Amino acid sequence: MSDELSPIQQRVQDALDSFDQTDSFLVASQLWELGDPAQVLSAFHAITRELFAQRKLARMVWLARSGIDFALRSGDSKLIESARKLAYNVSANLWPGWADEAVQPTMSDLLAAYDLARAHRRLCQDAMQDHEAMGHAHWLVGAQRLALGQEQAAHHDFENSQAAYHAAERPTLAAMAEGYLALSLSLMGTMATEGDKRFEASIAELKQLGDDGEFFADQLQTAKRVFLGK
Repeated sequence: MSDELSPIQQRVQDALDSFDQTDSFLVASQLWELGDPAQVLSAFHAITRELFAQRKLARMVWLARSGIDFALRSGDSKLIESARKLAYNVSANLWPGWADEAVQPTMSDLLAAYDLARAHRRLCQDAMQDHEAMGHAHWLVGAQRLALGQEQAAHHDFENSQAAYHAAERPTLAAMAEGYLALSLSLMGTMATEGDKRFEASIAELKQLGDDGEFFADQLQTAKRVFLGK
């Protein structure tokens, strides 16, 4: 098997190697030089994955935004769909609720994550995505609003997420959304008692819903520790 890099891999490696000597705009232009728009956007996906693996969060955001802007300006529906996925992935990478100790987002990172989540949701709406996809989109915006301390706005997003999951007939996802909705209530202070009760009820329900339910229950409890410290 050959160890030779593909053109995309080589261009990404060259761009990464040049980052310390130049600015993000020139790095992005190196990816544009691939020429073929699909290859260019694939390179933006690849370089953001690598930057996240290196935990270079600001650089990841800079290149993600360049890639998304490139796709949106193209007007090509396939590229825009790919950009939508890029926005989701980079936004989710920055969410502190995963409790990844190696990821310590700054306030600037959190604001960028929120903006990317909103862009992702708008692109879902523009493409008339199905109920499940909209459920994910609403969830991500709500999750990023939690991270910014916007509990009331997050509560509304989680309500929309839950409604979309119900419409998609995805009960496990709907129960997960209920858990985040409850967590947002717990963070409001005056609604904390109701939120705590609903949170525990959602955890109990999820644990009865198989492996996916157990996974979401564990993640919710992790998020509660992050945002409530308990």
